Amino acid sequence: MFLKIEKENEIGEKEAIEIELSEKLNTALNIQKAFANKPFIEVARGIGKMKIEDLITFLVCALKPGQMTTQAFRDLVMENVGMGDLFEHVGNLIQAIQYPGLTEEEIEKKVRTQQAKVKRMETGYQESSNLEPLSD
Repeated sequence: MFLKIEKENEIGEKEAIEIELSEKLNTALNIQKAFANKPFIEVARGIGKMKIEDLITFLVCALKPGQMTTQAFRDLVMENVGMGDLFEHVGNLIQAIQYPGLTEEEIEKKVRTQQAKVKRMETGYQESSNLEPLSD
């Protein structure tokens, strides 16, 4: 996945910088390690309560090597990204890790299908739990 950040150049014009982020399981492991070995999904569910530095750290964990230093990336984000965009970038990364290679539409379809399966399973369980035990 690519993170696109708009930055002003030396002559005041906006230019887009694209940074490649990894969406592999190693990224999920890096995130766990960066957040006191909490499970990835627990860290992901807590993004609404994270400090700005932690949100940036979340993205740093996915930074592919050789593009820029961690500090250069942090500086780029701090100087050019707003809060709404930061949350959006982190949310997009979470989705990309959970569903690598899928478009947003494909992810939505897959989530709806999974939710429907869970609902059918729950409904089936509830219906079967209302059955009376068989008599001998």
